[in-house]
Amino acid sequence: MGRGHEKKVTHAYLRDIVERLPARRVLLDVGPADGTTARHLAPYFEHTVCIEPSAPMRRALASACPEAEVVAEPVLEARIDARADLALLSHVLYHVPRSRWVATVERIVE
Repeated sequence: MGRGHEKKVTHAYLRDIVERLPARRVLLDVGPADGTTARHLAPYFEHTVCIEPSAPMRRALASACPEAEVVAEPVLEARIDARADLALLSHVLYHVPRSRWVATVERIVE
């Protein structure tokens, strides 16, 4: 099974989580890369915020999920006024020094 199958399984799993949420005002996707998952989840929410510091990924994200508010700063520097009903952090810690993992996760949770 390839990456396409993995995405389908992941998206189905996330959709099940979203459907059980008591509110679906704001989705926060931290490190959405090309926006594939953000595009899948955004229709369930009133507003989508994506934190993506990579310029090439922001360009792809703008095509995949044009309705998303995109924040270019890294998560520890980003300022977001909304409180998320779902915060997604997928494959981001690979790009963060291990010594910053706890601070990164705590920042998202707050």
